[in-house]
Amino acid sequence: MEPLASPIHIPIIRSRNLSVAVYAGHAIVASAVAFGFSVSAFQLLALSGLFVSFLLNYANQSKLERHACALLLRSSNEWEIITPAGACVRATRVSGLFVSAGLVVFRLRISNGVKLHVVLTADNTPSDAFRRLRVRLQMPM
Repeated sequence: MEPLASPIHIPIIRSRNLSVAVYAGHAIVASAVAFGFSVSAFQLLALSGLFVSFLLNYANQSKLERHACALLLRSSNEWEIITPAGACVRATRVSGLFVSAGLVVFRLRISNGVKLHVVLTADNTPSDAFRRLRVRLQMPM
């Protein structure tokens, strides 16, 4: 079997670097909004929006961890989600793909209609699987 054609197994692990960046980013912006402006409706609106953004990020990560403990990209470009119970569930990649040297972001839709937002970084994905995934997503077979 060719190396590009072999399946890619990706465990779902929370990224420490991404978590720090998200928490620090939200804290910095919250501090700037809270202390950079006099108390106003704009300040309350901005802080509310920031809080909603933080909750959505946390909810997306929790939903992914609830539905999947690993992802599997087959040689035929078919996605499967391995659930915490050990079952394999088919999934399709939906629109929205970002691939860079240190970050891969995409969405999967499970057969029951649930959409999962997947964010993979170099620190939460095995290096070989991360490299192979980036190549496969940029040059589909």
